[in-house]
Amino acid sequence: MILKKTLLLGSLFIFGSISHVNNSYAIEISQDLNHENKFVGKQFDNTDLQQEIENILLSDERQKGIISDIVLDSLAELLYSIIYSNCTDFAWNIVGWGNISTSGPYGYLKEEGITWLKEFKKKDMYTTVREGEGLFSYIKLHASYIQNGESKKTVVIHHGYRGPTEAVAVYAKMFYEMGYNVLLPDSRATGESQGKNITFGWKEKEDIVHWINQLPVDQEVILMGESMGAATVLMASGLDNFPQKVKAVISDSSYSSLDQQIQFLYNIANDLVNGKIPQKVLNILDGKVKKRLNFSMSDVSVINQVKKSKIPMFFIHGESDSFVPSNMVQQLYDAKLNGEKQLFIVQEANHTQAISYAYPMYKEQIKKFTNIVIPS
Repeated sequence: MILKKTLLLGSLFIFGSISHVNNSYAIEISQDLNHENKFVGKQFDNTDLQQEIENILLSDERQKGIISDIVLDSLAELLYSIIYSNCTDFAWNIVGWGNISTSGPYGYLKEEGITWLKEFKKKDMYTTVREGEGLFSYIKLHASYIQNGESKKTVVIHHGYRGPTEAVAVYAKMFYEMGYNVLLPDSRATGESQGKNITFGWKEKEDIVHWINQLPVDQEVILMGESMGAATVLMASGLDNFPQKVKAVISDSSYSSLDQQIQFLYNIANDLVNGKIPQKVLNILDGKVKKRLNFSMSDVSVINQVKKSKIPMFFIHGESDSFVPSNMVQQLYDAKLNGEKQLFIVQEANHTQAISYAYPMYKEQIKKFTNIVIPS
């Protein structure tokens, strides 16, 4: 019964919130004879899922008055595994996280970008970074590089949470047509890159610096990212060792901080069961993150890094973003105290869909911005 409670609550937390952007997804986890967790994909109707979870919570309340600590700890453990661990195949193939939305009048351009990227000749690049504190705790990261003739301009485009790289192919194609070389890293624990954990930009921001330093010294660089990738490049810009060859950062759909983002998703999930999931589960989850990954969710503050940065920034967001609310981009824009900054909000666009709803203006605004920071 405890396992069933935990799995349903975890399903609600993760996939109930995701359903605001994609179709509703949830999971079942069964245990084999060796007691190893096995992820099994299953689609739920939101109403059925909500009712079953409410029944379990009411049953638990009748028995003990509160959800037991063991259920909360098990739920936090499940959330940690789903949110932070390397389970890319599960996320892409079962949950459907690898599905790329083509909503919007220009959504077809994302499909065209994917086709373009698959057919284009790419060079594999690798770099080695530290994963933990151990003497041999290193991992190899992968990126795809597209050379554009003799161009001295390169854009580094960071995909969102769990990728895939194909999700940012539309930006890669756009920048290539603008005369840029293109570098597409696979984030740690994603795609072809090694690693046990995703850290929402906390360690990935240092990885970006490694990639930039691999580029020729005569290159002028633009960083761009969407969602978690946007948070990553924004946080990287506030590092003391941020390379001078980077001339600007473009952020599409970044969250303002990890703790605010997790809280936002928790609120969505909790509303579905009339506030019956205790806030305590987030405190337990944060404790697991601190113990295992050596940072707190509150440490992953994009706002704090943006405040430090003097590099030009262009902030983009969908006004109808139901996954990373648009008020977060205003927080980021307001936090940018030094250097050039621009803000572009697209009406009707949901999460990372600004380019799909306003492509001509999107491209025009980026051209104007990049021509300022890297004059032709």
